[in-house]
Amino acid sequence: MLRTAWRTWFLWLLAVAAMVWIVATSEAFQKCVHERKNDRGYSALHESPSVVARAVVRWRDLNRACVGDFTDKNQGAILALATAVIAWFTISLAQATRLIHRHSEVSERAYVKISHCPPGLTIDAENGTVKVVFRIENSGRTPADVTNVCLYLRVVPAGSKIPPYASPQDPPVPAFLVVGDKIFYHREFGISGPEINHVFGATARLFVYGYVDYTDVFGQAHRGGYGRIYDPVSEDLGFTTEGRLNYDRNI
Repeated sequence: MLRTAWRTWFLWLLAVAAMVWIVATSEAFQKCVHERKNDRGYSALHESPSVVARAVVRWRDLNRACVGDFTDKNQGAILALATAVIAWFTISLAQATRLIHRHSEVSERAYVKISHCPPGLTIDAENGTVKVVFRIENSGRTPADVTNVCLYLRVVPAGSKIPPYASPQDPPVPAFLVVGDKIFYHREFGISGPEINHVFGATARLFVYGYVDYTDVFGQAHRGGYGRIYDPVSEDLGFTTEGRLNYDRNI
């Protein structure tokens, strides 16, 4: 936004410089200056020993009078130019207003993210289940309406890519979160004995990932991504950059 402001000021200064150049080099202005330099008053003052007096007269009487003469002779063109400048200023102001509004939305809107509660996940090999307690929290500056939460557990062979999101199978999780508010979501996933063995044998990796959909007070819908990988050594979920699972984007 600062770069845009500097660019706008530069364009304005360029426009003013162009207008001064157009007036100063115009035939009407040059003719006026030439005629007024030949009158008695200007010649007498030009011969005055006072340098300051000559400078004052040159800018106050001569240039101002000739600018007025130029204006009288070019009223139609000046009116058209003024109209174009006003239109340009209006468009620039509208663009600046949109940028300010957009910046306000980004800084003031809600940010809803998923995290997990310690100890991460609990594997029940006997019953073939994995239990995770998720925390869904609004860390932004305005309230948010949570519209959906989708979470997946996948055991992926070592070296293979994480599967994309599947069709949502969980029921929607609607919630209204004020600033700093949170909800806890208890989730149980199925896992087989061979999959557990592969994970602890380092021949497969266990990922827990998904997303939360929410709408901010400005009416914009967002999706906050979540992605973690299970560490069999610490028996905890760690952050992963694989697959770009952690994000916040408009939908």
